[in-house]
Amino acid sequence: MGRDTSQIGFNLVAGAPAAVEDAFLHQIAALRVVDPLSPVDVLVGGVLQRPYLQRLIAETSPGLLNVRFHTLGEFGVRLGEAALAASGRRPLPAMAERALVAEVAR
Repeated sequence: MGRDTSQIGFNLVAGAPAAVEDAFLHQIAALRVVDPLSPVDVLVGGVLQRPYLQRLIAETSPGLLNVRFHTLGEFGVRLGEAALAASGRRPLPAMAERALVAEVAR
């Protein structure tokens, strides 16, 4: 299945889709037992996973409140934007970011 990294604040689960979904739902349920309203951040591989996982939680448990889904880019912005602004710098515009990423990929 996956490696439990909960001692450092996150869990990584790898495996077949059904097993990953079960582990995901179990983890959300376990977090809701501890604190039903605590924020839970979920890193998704793409924007289409967000509505899929939201629907999965909504259909199988009452625990969707305050579960936030982020792509890697969105999560990076969330973590770094405040520090960037505080230092007087601004993030790259979206067009410049795409051009830079394309150049790096080439």
